[in-house]
Amino acid sequence: EQTNLSEQDVVGALCMRSAAHHEMGDNDRGYSDSNQAVRRFPRSGEAWSCRASSQFRSGRLQSAISDYSRALVLGHPPEEVLYWRAIARYYDGQVAQAAAEFEQAVRAKRDESERTYAQLWWYWSLSQSGQPIPPELRSTAAGRRDDLWPAPALALHAGIIKPEDLLALARSRNGGAGELALAEAWFYIGQWHKSQGRSREAQEAFRNTLAQNATMYLEHTAAEYELR
Repeated sequence: EQTNLSEQDVVGALCMRSAAHHEMGDNDRGYSDSNQAVRRFPRSGEAWSCRASSQFRSGRLQSAISDYSRALVLGHPPEEVLYWRAIARYYDGQVAQAAAEFEQAVRAKRDESERTYAQLWWYWSLSQSGQPIPPELRSTAAGRRDDLWPAPALALHAGIIKPEDLLALARSRNGGAGELALAEAWFYIGQWHKSQGRSREAQEAFRNTLAQNATMYLEHTAAEYELR
């Protein structure tokens, strides 16, 4: 079919529709769109990253890891690919390897808030795989950047604040941002309990994550993985 749209436009449109299908719970149609992007533009790193996301949402973790690796080779931004591939590795049971890749993602991230998300996953992946927390990560947690979300969650994992403090900070955010931050906060609390070996409390926190119904958020999908 002839079209005046650029490759970037077509891939972007297919990926947006794919994400929408996944958010509505239709993983088959979500994958169909992302797979179409790869088939039409096999040299597009964005298309492969898009399909990797579909694989992850559909529970095909090994395939997600493979697709993210292909996206990286094709030049998709490493700060994005390394982070998402590490999450897929984490849920595939490769927790120590995921921790090493989260460190790479932290180094690659330029945006301060995005770097903090990667630092969080790095922190609890290290904890859960029995590895020491590097001094630089402990120092970042001790910095108590309450003005930078989700930095307060690092303070929680470092034992500096309590879960109720994190929830209060999430609720203090303006409007809808506060409601959505609660989904993230509950997920971080779940990971904190999990790192301490409290599985019952962790499961309760992950259920509270899902109760916020923030289906577009990674934390919602990740909480579903945790509860499986």
